[in-house]
Amino acid sequence: MPKLTIGLVLPDVLGTYGDDGNALVLRERARRRGIDAAIERIMLDDDVPPTHDLYTLGGGEDAAQLIAAARLSASPGLQAAAADGKPIFAVCAGLQVLGHTFRAHGNEVEGWDFWTSPPLPCPSALPASSPRRRRAPASPQSCRSH
Repeated sequence: MPKLTIGLVLPDVLGTYGDDGNALVLRERARRRGIDAAIERIMLDDDVPPTHDLYTLGGGEDAAQLIAAARLSASPGLQAAAADGKPIFAVCAGLQVLGHTFRAHGNEVEGWDFWTSPPLPCPSALPASSPRRRRAPASPQSCRSH
């Protein structure tokens, strides 16, 4: 039976909204397909191993984002896993930490700058005829610089 290891990254920090459920669902879906799947909880004091098959990151408040960003920067395992093409499923604050910048406690904070393409601009900054205007983020936070 094939084996799948899911890394649940920093659930003690990025687990405010029960985000371990994402890893649980992935494990169950794999098992239903005959894949022996296991979840490894990677806590704040642990180094992120680059050897898992995929990783999940959850959500949290501003303080949790700052802690997670600092910890992930200090432990290069997730970066190495991503460089090897391992999937990373991130939601909420976990996704924001992986971006270029994020806002926490009213300040713009440097993120991981994980993405290879620039973020979509604020819809109002695009020409009305642009097809990207319909897909661009519309949240006030994404438009602060415009």
